[in-house]
Amino acid sequence: MTSNNTQTFSEDEQQQLALLSQQLISAKSRESLAKANRIELEEKLISIVGTKSEGSSTVESLTHKITTTAKMTRSVDQASAERLREKYGREVFDLLPVKYGVNATKLKALLDLLGSGSQGTKSAFPYAEELLGAITTRPAKVAVKIAELNA
Repeated sequence: MTSNNTQTFSEDEQQQLALLSQQLISAKSRESLAKANRIELEEKLISIVGTKSEGSSTVESLTHKITTTAKMTRSVDQASAERLREKYGREVFDLLPVKYGVNATKLKALLDLLGSGSQGTKSAFPYAEELLGAITTRPAKVAVKIAELNA
């Protein structure tokens, strides 16, 4: 056995190191199994309770309050964002801050305005189609929270 460490250990320390190493490997294995089991249980709860496409939903069972929270991750294509900045200037950067992240609140408001079909909405936001093409939206993992109800 080779080691970069020149420290030597007594026979008792060697045995302790071997035991602790094996216990750590075993603990990591149990942790992985527990995590897989937790995820499976969360998925079963989600399949029964359901979830919004984005936001929280809460239901109560006989004994617990169950909340599922769905999120969306949003990323911005940096080259598209730069083109939008050059083409439309500061107005776009209320939605795409300088770091080219997404201001989800303002984006949702824009999407609501565009979805409302109000007269003049599309002409008021000539960059909307290009902007939306620069943003990738993906669902994030749904969170599940369980709280015991007062008995």
